[in-house]
Amino acid sequence: MKWVSLADLDARIQVFSGELPRCGVFAARKALARVAAAEAGTLGELSAEGVTERHCALQDRVDARLFRDERAYLTQALELPEIPSDLAQRIYRGEATLADAATVVSMQDQWGTERGRILGALNKFTRKLNATPETMRATEQFVNERLKILTANDFALADNSFSTFCSKIRRAVRLVDIHSRRRLSESLLTGSWKALLGFVSAEIAHGAKLGGPLARLWPLIDFCYRREIDPEDVTDDTVRALLADLEQRCVAGPFDTARKIVYAWENLQRAVPEFPQARLGRLYREGGGRPYPVGFNELPAAFRDDWTGFVEEFGEPIAGMSLADCVVQPDDPDDDDSDLDEGYEMQLYSAKVLSNMRTTITYAANAAMAAGLSPTCLEDVITPEILNDVIVAVRGRQREKARVTGSEFHKRNSTLRNHASAFLNIARDLGLDAGLISQLRDKREKVDPKFLAIKLNRDGTKTYTKNEDLIGPRHRARLKQFDNPVCLLRWYEVMSTLEYRSRMIVEQRRTPTPEEVKDMIACVLHAITRTCLFRRANIANLRIASVPELGIEQNLVVPTRGQGKVHIPAGEVKNRKALTFMLPEWTCSILWLYIKYFRPTLMANVGADPNNPYLFPMRGMDHRDAGVLNRDFVSRNWNVGRLILNLHVQRHICSKAILDQAPTKMAIVQKMLGHKNRSTTEKYYAEVSSLIAQREYLNLLEAAHRDWVQSLGVEG
Repeated sequence: MKWVSLADLDARIQVFSGELPRCGVFAARKALARVAAAEAGTLGELSAEGVTERHCALQDRVDARLFRDERAYLTQALELPEIPSDLAQRIYRGEATLADAATVVSMQDQWGTERGRILGALNKFTRKLNATPETMRATEQFVNERLKILTANDFALADNSFSTFCSKIRRAVRLVDIHSRRRLSESLLTGSWKALLGFVSAEIAHGAKLGGPLARLWPLIDFCYRREIDPEDVTDDTVRALLADLEQRCVAGPFDTARKIVYAWENLQRAVPEFPQARLGRLYREGGGRPYPVGFNELPAAFRDDWTGFVEEFGEPIAGMSLADCVVQPDDPDDDDSDLDEGYEMQLYSAKVLSNMRTTITYAANAAMAAGLSPTCLEDVITPEILNDVIVAVRGRQREKARVTGSEFHKRNSTLRNHASAFLNIARDLGLDAGLISQLRDKREKVDPKFLAIKLNRDGTKTYTKNEDLIGPRHRARLKQFDNPVCLLRWYEVMSTLEYRSRMIVEQRRTPTPEEVKDMIACVLHAITRTCLFRRANIANLRIASVPELGIEQNLVVPTRGQGKVHIPAGEVKNRKALTFMLPEWTCSILWLYIKYFRPTLMANVGADPNNPYLFPMRGMDHRDAGVLNRDFVSRNWNVGRLILNLHVQRHICSKAILDQAPTKMAIVQKMLGHKNRSTTEKYYAEVSSLIAQREYLNLLEAAHRDWVQSLGVEG
């Protein structure tokens, strides 16, 4: 008898999942995972021989009802047709090809004559790609990307038959695409990865905010678990292999996904003592290179110790902070909190700002070493000369990136200002010489995008020419698309489309898939941001219940009928100004739909605590990372409305839509955006301010013309 592994059996369940009910597929897979966990092994290394008896031996450890279901469906799974072991292994690892899909389709006897039609469609598709089917991944993403650029004419089909043709191809691919209909969850893990996630969950239970990093690590966990790579064996080669796998599967943003995995790995290393301590090299885009020759961890030990002392004295580092939120975003002044005003007061820095500062001092230390110095403390690098070297280095990288991408380069930008601000703030905190601080301030003014020009007067004073427009070019370009009324119409329709899809799921009385939950989340984000122009960090922190023992207070009230209410305390708002808004009934209707029918599925999918109070829950008592929410929002806006729109630009498109129709309502927009001063709002919408002035000018000119005509007694 040939050797069959539990992984082979798992792949068999995938291929013939249509012969089991949906709950039966999960129950059979759970039974396999339970056996593997009891035997401290992985599915790939354990034999399937006698698996029913081995599962029965665990009866005392399982709820009676669950055990009956698992045993029944495991028995059915063993009766499914066998498939070749090498094919099963490719399916289990997520490496199946279009040739494998054809093989599996031919095994679907229950499909009858439809089997031949599906095989014919698949063969036509592979021939059109002009490549051997054995080399092409059989994933829905790969197929969808290719079908986007093909038409009915390419296959000599009528237009009304093309969608059916595409459905046949997708149906074939789903049989072997391990990622199409199910996601590896913690409950199905065994061995070393299961143990490691247990350590992370323990830290989360003690209050560590690790939900975001853990979520970003899952593609690596899935990749390694299916290939029997233990956490301790993860290396840079593993990450490169994962990146290649993501690219072959045509996953959206493979490079960004892999880079965030490395950041998440570093984050978990700092927060979880049991986490593997092998360092992973950070990823940089081709042509970008490492931003500096020597990374922070390779800097002189005395210098790193001095930075640690600075953090302990002036920082409030938060365990499990999201590194996605620690990246300085150029031309994003509304989210910029790395800078300080002239009225400086010593403050405790957030983990986000400290992360940006560490990047700056790493640049500075590299500049100092390039000049032949050996820095041992922060004071050694906080000089005008080294700041100038840092500005030159960063500006050079920005210029090269602009050349490669064909984008516009700005000599003054917020990234350079933030680096200069870090120098200035550290100098102030260390109590360095006032003359030195003045020189650093001068350096910052020269790169600050708020100043178009600085003129030194004869009396030593300065005259500033300020840039009154606070919206940067990146966000301006994204807002520009909405000058097209068709795009604006699609923006209005995205939310209703997502809501309709979600209500259909409820009417069908079925459990939503993870992707359908994300659709509903995007719908909720639209509803909230069209009602209250909150920043994404405040949205991620919305709470529908209180947990007094953890000091968590409810700030979102969603009644089943009537208006709701949301209150953001001053301490959670960027400008320390509390925000309170009423939620109209239509917003509450969408929120209630999500809370009642979709949030429970989300909680189960991510392993949230039953008492998790957050509107967007994550594992344990954590909330969904703001960056993850933003990513889901971006992808749904593109998939549904072909709009390039994130949560930050959403704040501005809502305001722009109002001001384009009623330019005099600037005060209302100011209140909704939470700006302390009207001048801030006017600077964000400089074009709208000009439009207000122009309309008023034309009205006055027209009135003057009428008065002049009347004074002459001439009919207009």
